[in-house]
Amino acid sequence: MSDNLAKRSLGRGVYLHTASDGEVTVDIYLYLEYGVGVPAVAVAIQKAVKSAVSDMAEVELSAVNIHVAGIVPEKTPKPDLKDLFDEDFLND
Repeated sequence: MSDNLAKRSLGRGVYLHTASDGEVTVDIYLYLEYGVGVPAVAVAIQKAVKSAVSDMAEVELSAVNIHVAGIVPEKTPKPDLKDLFDEDFLND
């Protein structure tokens, strides 16, 4: 079972869980831009988090779970009003 830390958000989208045997796991929820390589980004984040926690807190993580909550589409430029309306009322 997890302790109280499991229910507490340590940062937006980052949750730590400590099991009764002392194992610590991290769950990270994130949004990625459309077109990025999800596996490559997930592995890079896992390595960076494990390394940072180990260096700063001297805690070895048993797992870093990456959850892709969604894909953010590319921003499209706003169309010009003149392209939307053929009428000439914009000049009044």
